[in-house]
Amino acid sequence: MRLILAALLFALSAPGFSLAPGDNLAAFWKANAVRYTASRVLGPVAGWPGCETAVLATDAAFSQPPFVMVLRSAGRVVAAFGTVEGSAAQATLLLDADGDGVLDVRTKKNLVPGWLAFQLPGKRGDGKAFRALADRMYRQYDQNSGPVPAQMALLVESLRQRAADGSNADRDLEAALVSYLDLAATEPALGAGTLQALSLVLKARGGESALIPLFWGEALGSLGRVSEAGTQFARLLVLDPKSTIGAYKKAETEGPAGLAAFRKAHPDYWAVR
Repeated sequence: MRLILAALLFALSAPGFSLAPGDNLAAFWKANAVRYTASRVLGPVAGWPGCETAVLATDAAFSQPPFVMVLRSAGRVVAAFGTVEGSAAQATLLLDADGDGVLDVRTKKNLVPGWLAFQLPGKRGDGKAFRALADRMYRQYDQNSGPVPAQMALLVESLRQRAADGSNADRDLEAALVSYLDLAATEPALGAGTLQALSLVLKARGGESALIPLFWGEALGSLGRVSEAGTQFARLLVLDPKSTIGAYKKAETEGPAGLAAFRKAHPDYWAVR
């Protein structure tokens, strides 16, 4: 998909108006969507049958920015999620990381923010099946022996299969978590945004798994947002007061003294052995 994007961007070098970090893409799109009549497909979204991303413009020559990136399902635009600007050598995407409508993450990679999973068509479930699967993943981290690679691989494969199943009522939840797993190592800002959106949706569907604040806190920590990470680990301990991984992660945010106290209390825990 990057080669397609690079070829497209030879045409996207026109000077003029552009959106910037902090601008509200959702408001801009609502006011201007009808003007965007020209389209160039970037490619299908892996694991989301019937979905593709595209860049839209107001003219067929793609000479008048801003150029808006959208998600389409069955040919219909379901959400705008970013803008693209620059030449092929200096391509830059500006994305809405968490679905709040505001552009906040710059990247040179052709990425699909995970919150777009909540724009997928289909019925919506109560999240019980998703929470059960997420809780099984969480317990892998919480147990003294630590995650068992073979078991984790099976759980992640089950998650991916469910995310790609159009008949699954929790498909959007699982697709969002898959997106986080794919983005976590290289794009923590998009990963954190995905988990923020996932947390809100889960709360509206009856409650979330402790896995969400665990992963969210890790993403925030990798961005250097230690205080916010600590807030998520504290929230994890509210969801699971006996959580060992929660106590460990919170101790990490407290520095050497916190970790020393944790090691003394949990000498056999996998993360400190």
